[in-house]
Formats: sequence, C-alpha cells, structure tokens
Amino acid sequence: MGISIRQLYPVILGIKRDISDEYRAFEGDEIPGIQVTVGFDHETGDWGFQTGDNSFVGSAYHYPIWGVAGVYRTSNCREVAREIIEEIREQEL
Repeated sequence: MGISIRQLYPVILGIKRDISDEYRAFEGDEIPGIQVTVGFDHETGDWGFQTGDNSFVGSAYHYPIWGVAGVYRTSNCREVAREIIEEIREQEL
C-alpha cells in the first residue's frame, strides 16, 4: 500500500497554482517555487503534506517517512509526484 500519483497530482497542482513571485522552494533558488513535504506511514497507508519550513509542526512531520520536493511554475506535476513517491519507497526498504 502506498501513495499514488493520482492522489498526489491534485496536491502538487494546487501548490503550483499558489506560487507567488517571492516564494523560493529551497535556499539559493533563483526562481519562484514552493517546497512540499509528504509524510507517509507504510503500516497504515496514511499520509499528509505541508508546504515550506514549519519548524517541525504540520501535517507531514508526525509520519515516519518523508518525501520532499520543490514545485516550480514549470514543474510537471506528475513528475514531482513520482519523485516524492520514489523517495518514500526508497525509505521503506
């Protein structure tokens, strides 16, 4: 059991639509973007997400496995979802 691209795609798309000119996904980025963290529990299949650096509070931090990615205006939402899912799967092994 895991997170599917079908589940993550609308989340990534919504984040992409909210990118403001002053946002940066990662320190040193020169183009606007938003960082997204997806937390996952492989035992229950539960997951949550949050954007930005919330100093260890938010709906993703209480999960044992995380996937982190930057979302930019030029991002392919399916590819970002796939990247996050792959990062989570690597931690499950």
